[in-house]
Amino acid sequence: MNLNTRTNTSAIALVIIFGTVFLASVIAALFYFPAERFLFKPDAVTEEILASDLSERMPDLVAGWIIDGNLQLPDGSSNYLSALNRGELAGIIEQLLPADWTAIQSAVIARQVQEYLLGKTDSLNVTLDLTDVRTRLTGDSLATVAERIVGSSNACSALDLANLALTVAGSSTAAIPLCQPPDTFRPLVVRSVENELLQLGAQLPASLPFQVGPSAAISPGVLVVRVMVRLLPWTPWLAVGSALLILLVMGGSMRKGFLAIGLPLSPAGIIAAGIGFVLAAVRESTLAPWLDSIFSRQLPNGLATILTPALVNVFSRFCLSVVAWGCAAVLLGAALVIVSRLLKR
Repeated sequence: MNLNTRTNTSAIALVIIFGTVFLASVIAALFYFPAERFLFKPDAVTEEILASDLSERMPDLVAGWIIDGNLQLPDGSSNYLSALNRGELAGIIEQLLPADWTAIQSAVIARQVQEYLLGKTDSLNVTLDLTDVRTRLTGDSLATVAERIVGSSNACSALDLANLALTVAGSSTAAIPLCQPPDTFRPLVVRSVENELLQLGAQLPASLPFQVGPSAAISPGVLVVRVMVRLLPWTPWLAVGSALLILLVMGGSMRKGFLAIGLPLSPAGIIAAGIGFVLAAVRESTLAPWLDSIFSRQLPNGLATILTPALVNVFSRFCLSVVAWGCAAVLLGAALVIVSRLLKR
């Protein structure tokens, strides 16, 4: 009798231990599946960025980076760009950006930011591909851009007109002034700007990397995210393993096994759904400022205002998915308990 009592006590203790492990691993697994869908892959972030007004804002952002010096152009290009204001420069940049350029770059940026947050790289390096921009600058858009630059310039002074006349006559080898001339001299000035644009295009790099903080600058919050990323994929297997151990301890009894699994499964779902609801409620007051603090220090001006809302929206979808998975776990746990009552063994 004492032996049976000790055996039953040991079995109950094992069930409690495995049940506790099962409860904790299920809670984590209920976060893993939504995270795999929304956080561990860049597609969801890319969709949010494309749904934003990035396409409309990108020319103005790039113009601001040029004016602020964040985007360094080849030497000599400022001779004719310095006369342009931000709006005029943004209009020229819009002419150079291919229709799908923003979509491609947003996908690249989303992947680079995600790789940094998930620990696949120790530095946040955002790289913009300028190959298509360079091709358009030296090809189809060359004449249009040159015309816009000349059209945005100040009217030619008397001295400028005199120099243009001497150049046309072949009496001067001085540089053609950048100004808006009468129609007689306009082709000459436009052709001069085209030559400078061709030189700029030849010097323009194929890609533009933005240098971001080194690994020493990684915040504690990012480190926590990276630890979770490494641990979460193992939690579904841990949940399955602990469930099998519970069935084993129960001697293969489906009735007792379903009951022992269903009882912690429903609370795990309630806890996960509750956490997901709380995270969704505080995302604007907690997550958004945290992301802003990271991106504002490490990304060009204006880019954080696009990335932060996109990531917050993705996180909102992640939280709603956690709530849905939690509710499903509650129902499944209740179903297992009901089924255990119907089974004879």
